[in-house]
Amino acid sequence: MLSLIGIAATLWLAVTGKLELYIHPRYVPFTVTMTVVAAVVSVAALS
Repeated sequence: MLSLIGIAATLWLAVTGKLELYIHPRYVPFTVTMTVVAAVVSVAALS
């Protein structure tokens, strides 16, 4: 459950364009991709 909070926060930062404040802009697409993968896995594990 806690992982979903981190996933939501990461995606929110990416959508608002503020993720670059925390990581290098070069890694934003990779981070978003891995966050989506983590979201799918987390939801699958909870159900």
